[in-house]
Amino acid sequence: MSRFARAMWRQAVHDLDVARRAQGAGDFDWAMLAAQQAAEKGLTAVLLISGLRAEQTHNVAGLLDALVAAGVATREQRASLNLPLARLTVAFGFARYPNAEIAEAPADIIVREQGEEAIRDAEAIVAAARAMASELDA
Repeated sequence: MSRFARAMWRQAVHDLDVARRAQGAGDFDWAMLAAQQAAEKGLTAVLLISGLRAEQTHNVAGLLDALVAAGVATREQRASLNLPLARLTVAFGFARYPNAEIAEAPADIIVREQGEEAIRDAEAIVAAARAMASELDA
């Protein structure tokens, strides 16, 4: 495994831990953003380990689609993660930037349950990534 792939995985695991700590501190917007980043980096690590090109994107659904297309992940894995992938793909922009239409900051509108859901979603995606590439924890 390349040093970059290992670093990407290490950061995915760290981001998931940061999400949990932010949630505990009441920073639900940061919990959501860090959870999205954990999922993104976990799937990117699997792409790199598999010798595939890792596009720079925040679309976690697209990252898993690339793994399915390459035969690294199965359609069943993709289907089982459909909702978490969709939620975290949207979470990046929602948790990071104020919404012009409603003129609210993410810190003011994201609630505890949304942070908790994002963390559960990221945990499921990171676990799936770990299962796709057993050498991640070596």
